[in-house]
Amino acid sequence: MTDRAENDLFGGLIYQGAFALLWDYSQEPGDQELAVANEANQVLLRLLTHQGEPGARGEEDASAFQAELERIDLKLNLLLDLTAGLIREQLNLPPAVPVKLGATAVEWRSLAPPQPDRWLRVRIFVDPVMPRPLEVYGRGVARDDGAGPNDSPGAAVGLRFAGMSQEVQDELQRLIFRQHRKKIALQRRQ
Repeated sequence: MTDRAENDLFGGLIYQGAFALLWDYSQEPGDQELAVANEANQVLLRLLTHQGEPGARGEEDASAFQAELERIDLKLNLLLDLTAGLIREQLNLPPAVPVKLGATAVEWRSLAPPQPDRWLRVRIFVDPVMPRPLEVYGRGVARDDGAGPNDSPGAAVGLRFAGMSQEVQDELQRLIFRQHRKKIALQRRQ
């Protein structure tokens, strides 16, 4: 569910989906807070963008080695999935809400929206298996008060990212582009 953005908050492709999202008021983040968030976000996005990518195929001699790596990878993925399930139960996440995610901004609907122009910290759980959020900072922007897509209740709230490193933006663009490609591939199959 990615589409071209049709408003001024986003530029380029956006990823639309239903994600658990938490927000709270924040002070303007300092350099240390931004560095920690950027590092964690970069690790998370690399994991998500490279998840399920096949390794490089080598000579036929490497096929046994490749099969062994795939077997280990499957076991690690199972272990991660089980661990993530236990962590998700402990996190007590809110229900998923419709979210539009771009490389420079995010928009969601909220029954209790934040006050406009206040600093926010937003945590977006972009992968239902990975219990680790994408953590972003910025000033909240009231978008509208009407019903959203699919009659979603609440007001639309936007947040333009502040202090996000170029590396994190690049990884986020890769994730959004991969989701866009998946959507197109699914449409072609139907």
